[in-house]
Amino acid sequence: MSDLSEPVLDDEAPRRRLPFSVDAVTVLSLLVVALVLIPSRYVVGPLGSAGTPAILVAAVAFGWYCASIFTERSTPLRGRQPVRTSIFVYVCAILASFVAATTRPISPDELQAANTALLPVIGWCGIALLAADGIPNRERLDVLLRRFVMGATFVAIVGIVQFATAFDLSQYLAFPGLKVNGTFISLYNRDGFNRPTSTTIHPIEFSATLAMALPLALHNMLYGPAAKRWSNRFCVAALAVAIPLTVSRTAVLGMAVTFAVLMPTWPRAWRHAAYVALLMFTGVMGVAVPGLLGTFKRMFLGMNEDSSATARTDDYAAVAEYFSQHPLFGRGVGTFLPHVYRILDNQYLATLVETGAFGLSAVLLIFVCGWTVARRSRRKSADAPTRHLGQALAAGIAVFAVTCGTFDAFSFPVAVSSAFLLIGCAGALWRITDPYGGAYVAVSPRWLRLLVGRGSPQDLVVHSLEPARGDARTSRPG
Repeated sequence: MSDLSEPVLDDEAPRRRLPFSVDAVTVLSLLVVALVLIPSRYVVGPLGSAGTPAILVAAVAFGWYCASIFTERSTPLRGRQPVRTSIFVYVCAILASFVAATTRPISPDELQAANTALLPVIGWCGIALLAADGIPNRERLDVLLRRFVMGATFVAIVGIVQFATAFDLSQYLAFPGLKVNGTFISLYNRDGFNRPTSTTIHPIEFSATLAMALPLALHNMLYGPAAKRWSNRFCVAALAVAIPLTVSRTAVLGMAVTFAVLMPTWPRAWRHAAYVALLMFTGVMGVAVPGLLGTFKRMFLGMNEDSSATARTDDYAAVAEYFSQHPLFGRGVGTFLPHVYRILDNQYLATLVETGAFGLSAVLLIFVCGWTVARRSRRKSADAPTRHLGQALAAGIAVFAVTCGTFDAFSFPVAVSSAFLLIGCAGALWRITDPYGGAYVAVSPRWLRLLVGRGSPQDLVVHSLEPARGDARTSRPG
């Protein structure tokens, strides 16, 4: 095997470059734009709920990742990558569930739902894999995460306007060729408060997505460049204001998890400032939105009388019966149709019914893996910004893992795609922080040169698989 520490160039052929540079971060940035700018209620008609533009971009990312496997020099299947392993286990669980569904008596509607459910799964896996193995360095990782925070801030601003004016700005973001998937409620109401959805499908998805972005926004505010200090502060303020406007328990839970994970790692002065800021924020929200704090108080203290809370607890008995019928691989991914059976406002219960114990274990493995590699990145680094970024990614993953118990998160494309993006970014940070733990092969579209006739097959050669042993910048800290 030839030495891959340096790319092999074709000296005889002139090098002509594309007028733009495309890498994994470029594709994932396009995904972020599709997630936040195009309301997820708009889909490609024949594909139904699986046909959102973001899911289609994610599916392309998966195909791109798989295409790189067929070239030995560009294959990402080198070195250890825990995120990749967890995704592989999840794919096996989904396929086993699909086979289990098709080998039992099944209605045409359930079979169609099972087929349709595979496309989003492919997209989610593509997001995590491309991020974990394709982001080349820390600088590009920071660029992607800043874009994700900016996108979440846009969603927050649209939601704030929707809450204050009952005006749905997202209705003007429809692109030609897309259509609304089924019936859609753009503005919910609880105790007289408008509950915004922005470009998401439901207020709970809106709050969960912003709560996942909040730790990263705080990271940018604390460690971002001085030139962007005020823009980073604005992002934090917009996210913090928009989250409680959904008037949901998920919003409070998401913010609580964020600060519970981040604050113990902050210096004492930062923690004291955060306590003061949280008290002031609570007071300002109580004055600016009269009755909001009282509504939250009733929501938590009166859960025994809340129909939405009691319905969630009633799900356990029903799930036990369905689980007993297909305990190992479930009844089939996507086959538990809400209009036929019941709505399960708990993703863990829905996963248990549809993919069985194997599927639930695979989902938990992904969450644990994302949390672990993010935390390991923190422990392995001596650089303060890197350590805090690892903790911020862990907080975002923890927010999604906890809020999955409050709604069927995998049915909402913005929230679940954002979660898999953060898990993939945690894997990338683990690889970048500890280069000896996992080899890096750039998943970049250099084969585009072949398609446009501007390169040779040797353009498929990409970055080195491991750092130079003598480079002090990549050596292990003592």
